[in-house]
Amino acid sequence: MWGGDSDCQHVWGDEMPRVGNENRNGLGSNSEFAGRADKAKINKAANSTGSGQFCQSCGAWLGELGAEPTPQMYVEHIVIVMREVKRVLRDDGVAFLNAADSYANPGHYKGNPGSGRASVAKSETMNYSKAWVGAKPKDMCLIPERLKIALQDDGWWIRNTVVWQKTNCMPSSAGDRFTNTWESIIFLAKSQRYYFDWFAVKESSTERKLGRKKRKMPEERDRPKDHLGSSVPYEPDGTGRRRRDVWTFSTGKHSGRFCLSCRDYFPKGFRGMERHTDEQGKEHPICPTCGRWDTWMAHYAVFPPDLPAIAIRAGTSEHGACVKCGSPWERIAQKTGVKNSRKPAHVPGNSPTKTSSTGWRHAVPGTDEWKPTCKCGCGAVAPSIVLDPFGGSGTTGVVSAQLGRSSILIELNPDYAEMGKCRIEHEVSGCKVLFPKGAKR
Repeated sequence: MWGGDSDCQHVWGDEMPRVGNENRNGLGSNSEFAGRADKAKINKAANSTGSGQFCQSCGAWLGELGAEPTPQMYVEHIVIVMREVKRVLRDDGVAFLNAADSYANPGHYKGNPGSGRASVAKSETMNYSKAWVGAKPKDMCLIPERLKIALQDDGWWIRNTVVWQKTNCMPSSAGDRFTNTWESIIFLAKSQRYYFDWFAVKESSTERKLGRKKRKMPEERDRPKDHLGSSVPYEPDGTGRRRRDVWTFSTGKHSGRFCLSCRDYFPKGFRGMERHTDEQGKEHPICPTCGRWDTWMAHYAVFPPDLPAIAIRAGTSEHGACVKCGSPWERIAQKTGVKNSRKPAHVPGNSPTKTSSTGWRHAVPGTDEWKPTCKCGCGAVAPSIVLDPFGGSGTTGVVSAQLGRSSILIELNPDYAEMGKCRIEHEVSGCKVLFPKGAKR
């Protein structure tokens, strides 16, 4: 339940229509959900008329995150979730939020959305598409942009919008626009100064091809310095370059399957299993443990491990954190003695500018040595802690354990939580996953 009065004796109105969009208006044969044993059940849920209800007394909304009737309400709810993340995050902590966009296809809600006791007396029919402020049919909802502005207004520092470019994006049948191939990763910081290890996620420098003539650096070029620009090459010095804000890799793939009947997990999926043929002639794998064939579950919105790996390496200390105060140990930087040339600023009072954006050498690269950022002096360290408020199938937990970090995952669906636990313990040798006391399983 979102918003409203916690002391209200809620009077729930009619079910809201499930608002569709141009990308996922149903789950057809070409969908990423195709082939699931419970596809009929998923289709029925996806095409149902209900996605939430408003309280006619206090205006509270009862429904799932992501099924809100308007983009504005969805953004508001994400801000509430991120506010709780910020509450438990260290002052020097950072967050990464994946935000995809969609296209408006507003549903028509015939009923009363409820905005207080006075609304109970209203009887007019409401076309709910009018509530989509600025969003017309076929319009982009601009979810990432709305989120960034709302989170910034809520106190977060917006440091980057990273482009996750998918090499295996979903094809589109739309004939009047381009196919979407990327999603946004919003890089957030709680404070102006925060922990960030660029050296841990550096990219390899582009080496010159064999036989190619070495290009000259700015001070070696025989032409007016006003025309240096970006044509000056980046000369590799063995330290790599700072990672750019476009990350290119495919979407995630998780072969593991979980049986809801016997609660057993099969990390290799359906390979080697016997098959059951239903009345339509379709074959289904049979669980070797309980013999059921209609209780399989899998998570089809899995992150590729590279995505959380970059965020975890950059936002947490590889060495660990102080066991007394939790402050991260930071990488020791070593001066190389390189002095990169600058030219006077074009605007009086501004700092001198770089001669070239690509012709610079690192002056202070990182090392493999570490030092504490606190003054506790205890010297003992514990693994850095990663929080994922949308645990899903446990990809963040797997990657965190592989990188030597501890992790806390939050997942409302007990079946996904159990599957994530099994997956982490199967994929990371010696890793033990604990459920909090009283957690529903």
